[in-house]
Amino acid sequence: MEQELSAHARIMAAFIAMLEEPRPSVKGLALIPQLAKYIDGHFRLYCSFYDRKKLLKNLESGTKYYLSFLVHPTEIERISVSEITKAAGVNRTTFYKLFPNVTALYDACCEELTDKFLSVPIPEEKTPEGMRDYVDTLWRIMVENETLLFTLSHRVNKRAMPYQIAMRLQAQLASSLTADERASFRVQENLAVAPELFSTWLTLITVEKLAPAIYPDRNLPAYDPSRSLIENIAACFASRYGGSEVFYYTLGGAALKLLSQKRFYDVKLSEFCAAAGYPRSTFYAHFTDFTDYVMKVLENTTLVFVSAFLYFFDNPQALTLEALKVFRGEMVSYKIEGVRAIFMNGSITYLLGGVFAYLMRILIAEKEKADGPCGEKFHLLLSYYLAYAMRLFSMNYIGDMTDAELLAKRTELERIKKKLQTL
Repeated sequence: MEQELSAHARIMAAFIAMLEEPRPSVKGLALIPQLAKYIDGHFRLYCSFYDRKKLLKNLESGTKYYLSFLVHPTEIERISVSEITKAAGVNRTTFYKLFPNVTALYDACCEELTDKFLSVPIPEEKTPEGMRDYVDTLWRIMVENETLLFTLSHRVNKRAMPYQIAMRLQAQLASSLTADERASFRVQENLAVAPELFSTWLTLITVEKLAPAIYPDRNLPAYDPSRSLIENIAACFASRYGGSEVFYYTLGGAALKLLSQKRFYDVKLSEFCAAAGYPRSTFYAHFTDFTDYVMKVLENTTLVFVSAFLYFFDNPQALTLEALKVFRGEMVSYKIEGVRAIFMNGSITYLLGGVFAYLMRILIAEKEKADGPCGEKFHLLLSYYLAYAMRLFSMNYIGDMTDAELLAKRTELERIKKKLQTL
């Protein structure tokens, strides 16, 4: 039995090493310049303040899984049993005795990683101190296994590992609740935000390495709380590119209408211009194509979202139902079903991930400028604050909240912020 367990461990270790370590082939190395041009082209399109030199420097400094992502085949089936057994020092008979195929081996690796998180003891009483120690332990496991999480989730692309782990942690926590804890607003809200928070942690760990090249230190548009999100974005467009706010505002309304019905890559330029009421010649005077427009919307919406978050972060008393309705503005006219469709479009996840990373970068930099290097607990608490706040904004889009619900959420945000200020 000990020999079989040893073989089991060696096979898994060899497989994980193959996934994590770059193994460039001659063909793979030849593709790197092409892939670099593709990535460079994407960022040039998406981000006008993208710094190519900073990005390349960040990619070259200690982030081996980016190189691995470029040169290693993402299809795990292309990793043969022969090379795994050779690296593990076992024969094929032993391999097949333990795993029917490479996919089963991959699933076992996912399960073993998940078990590391699920094995963390849940506090008997969900006191703030007990839960903080519990979450701190999860955070450390996340950081220690960030390369493997990235590999299993993004490179192999079989499943969204962080979200899968988060959902199982959520179910594990829910099953341990007492009757009083089930009735507690704070406990229930912590459970509800767990999947977004956990998944965002991995995104943050990854994006933090790229953020200095993608996001400027500040350079944000002024946020006007008396104007809707679309009006603020239109003003941001006009200030950065010139032209009329009315033009950009009208384009935004047309985009909302179409994106509530279909994905952006299914939208034809002719129908977009018809919906906006402008000829294609006017559109081409400002954008190269519809993708160029959508990418610029993502960039400028990120800037406006960050400005809005910082405004409400500095002025929590301004976070009222009326302010949220103004922020949402014209989105309501496309009805809840349409708004949900926009959120399901995929681009909104991309957007919120960028907002999260940008805000983390700004707020951590401000903390360190004032008080010196901040510790792991500040990172953890700040990420929780932002995930919680984003959940509030998301709920604002997909359904109306009552005054009591908003007050409870705002109270929780203020409580977390007070803790941030003491760290």
